[in-house]
Amino acid sequence: MQPFKIVVLGFLLLGIVPSLRAQGVPHKLHHLVLFQWVENPDEAVQDEILELFAGLPAKVEGMESVQFVSLLRSSEDFDLGIIMIFDSEEAQKAYETHPDHVRITQIAPPLLSGFSKFDYWE
Repeated sequence: MQPFKIVVLGFLLLGIVPSLRAQGVPHKLHHLVLFQWVENPDEAVQDEILELFAGLPAKVEGMESVQFVSLLRSSEDFDLGIIMIFDSEEAQKAYETHPDHVRITQIAPPLLSGFSKFDYWE
């Protein structure tokens, strides 16, 4: 995308998002994590990672949900998408420091050959 188009898009979004919030349109912070597993990952550790993620909404105030998506096609060969929805940035920060998330960050890297994450408001 050309730099000019990016700047224009940025200004449009800066104008639209506050406008939508002012109109009372609900908005949530979406945090997406993409995993690419190594060949033959340890299934017990995979299961532990997924169970830890699945349990987080009950443990982190403001974390509304976690959804797992098996990816059919991905430009970077990612296998799994994890979609988390938070009601605020503070809730996301609480998730990042929660002991279960810390555990995930300790046990997941050896099982991953690729990783990406991004956030957006919707």
